[in-house]
Amino acid sequence: MSNQSKIIAFPVNHHSDFSVLSQQNHELLPPQSVTLKKVDSDSGEQDRKRYQYSYGSVGANFNAAKPHYSLGKALAKKGEWEKAISSYRKALEIDSEAAEIYQSLGDALVKNGELDEAVIVYHKAIELQPNLWEVQHNLGDIWQGQGRLDEAVVAYRLAIELNPDFCWSHNNLGDVLIKQEKWEEAVDGYRSATKLNPDFHWSYYNLGEALVELERWEEAVVAYRCAIQLKSDLPCVYEKLGDALRNYSPLSAKEAISYYSQAIQDNPNNIKLYHKALEVNPKDPKLYLGLGNALIKQGQRDGAIVFYQMGLQLKPDDAEIFLQLWKAMLQINDGFEDGGVQSQADLIDFCGEQKVHNKSSQIPLSFKFSPVSKSTVDRVDIILCVHNAFEDVKECLTSIRRHTKVEYRLLIVDDGSQPETRDFLKSWVQEDSVATLFRNETARGYTKAANIGLRASKGDYMILLNSDTIVTPGWLEKLIECATSRKDIGIVGPLSNCASWQSIPEIFDKNGGWMINNIPEGYSLEMFSNIVANVSEKAFPCVSFVNGFCYMIKRAVIDAIGRLDEESFPYGYGEENDFSIRARKAGFKLAIADHAYVYHSKSKSFGHERRQELSKQGSAAFKSKHPDINVKALTEEIKNNQALDRLRLKLREHIVPQRNQ
Repeated sequence: MSNQSKIIAFPVNHHSDFSVLSQQNHELLPPQSVTLKKVDSDSGEQDRKRYQYSYGSVGANFNAAKPHYSLGKALAKKGEWEKAISSYRKALEIDSEAAEIYQSLGDALVKNGELDEAVIVYHKAIELQPNLWEVQHNLGDIWQGQGRLDEAVVAYRLAIELNPDFCWSHNNLGDVLIKQEKWEEAVDGYRSATKLNPDFHWSYYNLGEALVELERWEEAVVAYRCAIQLKSDLPCVYEKLGDALRNYSPLSAKEAISYYSQAIQDNPNNIKLYHKALEVNPKDPKLYLGLGNALIKQGQRDGAIVFYQMGLQLKPDDAEIFLQLWKAMLQINDGFEDGGVQSQADLIDFCGEQKVHNKSSQIPLSFKFSPVSKSTVDRVDIILCVHNAFEDVKECLTSIRRHTKVEYRLLIVDDGSQPETRDFLKSWVQEDSVATLFRNETARGYTKAANIGLRASKGDYMILLNSDTIVTPGWLEKLIECATSRKDIGIVGPLSNCASWQSIPEIFDKNGGWMINNIPEGYSLEMFSNIVANVSEKAFPCVSFVNGFCYMIKRAVIDAIGRLDEESFPYGYGEENDFSIRARKAGFKLAIADHAYVYHSKSKSFGHERRQELSKQGSAAFKSKHPDINVKALTEEIKNNQALDRLRLKLREHIVPQRNQ
């Protein structure tokens, strides 16, 4: 998370004459403005103590300069800074050794925007009287505003050493330390500030920010709650509290939802908030409705339709979701006028049934939606190519059935499997209404089998899924979310334990080979996939290649470039790289759904030596077909992808490091 998103950037107040600031609303002042107000708010008492504590005895020269000095103070109270500066300068012509005159001149110069000269004048005041803590504090404010952070830290620390009871020096020191990403020290600064002044909301808020960076979730929850008690409309504070609760404990999920709901109420068009809430509570149809509405407002109609559909799956009798889905589908004007008319008729029937239901609530009604309405919603076909490996296939199919909530069709292509796997697939299809089985009596190779599925597909999205994978909760929704995030994205893949550049948390093993990451000890596959979703930035990074183990293709790509090249890559091992390059040349982007996770057991269809042989053949075929492609440069590009690197780093911090295989 960037520094800019982790700290509220307040404008540095360039003045410390507080008779003027005292007329402002304390609630609206940023920390440094409040600081300066506090320094001079009791100016009479402060002056008396200053003479005794800071300046010592008053000499004859000061008495002679006092009329000009007093005039300067009066002009400063009126905000006439140029005249005040002139009066202070005249006073210094008479008494050039009076530290308090230099301090007041410095304050006026700051007010007038003459910061560089103010620094010089402040240094002269400190030279004459080293224990001027207010001057050190004001120097800290100036240097923080100028980005001279190291100097600001020194100044604030000196101010605290001279006067440890001034809360704003601690608070502003914390601000600088957060900018320097010195989280532990920032926590200490804010804690000191809150002890001295427990009524300032920003100290608690930024304390929470630093604690989040340290992943001290329980303490962050406490800090954000204190901030909310003092001021409930701080930026994104309910979202931040929800995030902290969600990370703190699974038992806090329900409470996190309440804060996400408040954040959504404050900002109903923030798509990110809906996704966070759905990760905690994926069975709330209102969230799908709100997310769909937000996507519509941002011009993402296709994505909105998907989430409206998901909401209706949870609550088929929700008239509002149905209405919004219908409105979204009416915007599709590519020859589907009949579908729009039919959808309108369905809506009339639906509303009529709803009225009957309201009149007689004892009569349960089933609400039917027309096939035309469904056909205009993005359709997904999962294509599963199988060649033996019975146990893997069984586990893969079970995970698809358990974790796929979006409407889909399953196209199984059995490429000459032995009787055990063949018979299992036959029985599975008989019991699964969404599944269709295609069979080659003898194995023809992966690419030809995949093309059988692609030819049979009528979907808007086709997913080539290896039969040695295990999908996780929300996998398909996340792939669709990534695919619909940009119109030019044509191919999408998830993260995995073993998928070359898409592997997490490690890419390579200790010998430089591809890492086969184990699920960390103590985690289930579902738990680990949730961690991936939680730490993901949802950056959806565009990449050079997408691994073929789970390969989502938009219909538009097939229409533009055709299917897989089964002549050059008959047994796989390079066919997806060829397809990726062809798609890129046609203007499509390839993206990683960096919040989706699909486990890859690694192929058992062939032995190790056979896989090595096929891999070499595929590599040679690719180079022959694409001599213009600098594969090394493209792999370096994806290897150094910053979004994926950040995600891997966060994952390593979440889990116990595992030994390289």
